[in-house]
Amino acid sequence: MVQNFRSLARSSLRRTAVIMAGVLAIEVEFIFSYVGGLSHPYPHGVPVGVVGSASTQHALIATIQRQGSQFSPASDPDSASALRAMADHTIDAFVVVNGSKVDIVVSGSPSPVVATVVERAIDPVEK
Repeated sequence: MVQNFRSLARSSLRRTAVIMAGVLAIEVEFIFSYVGGLSHPYPHGVPVGVVGSASTQHALIATIQRQGSQFSPASDPDSASALRAMADHTIDAFVVVNGSKVDIVVSGSPSPVVATVVERAIDPVEK
């Protein structure tokens, strides 16, 4: 009887140690993934439409792409199609270039950070 109790205690101790080690490993992985996800808190791949003449679109798309991976620019033929794309959640913002006038339209669904980032990226183009 005592021997059965000792073998049961040893197997329970091993099982408990293995479970505790597994739980600890999962906790450490969760902490690293959480910290890693918050280490670069800026938008990635925000879809932005560009409306204007073909040459203006190409120049503006090239400028936006030089900003880094925070945007995914695409050309739109006119403001109406850009608004439809925004309503369909295909894009989060679009830029309308009409001569020297630059208008930025941002959807209300993304965070206010998206509006600020889009404005800062387009600001050099306006000047």
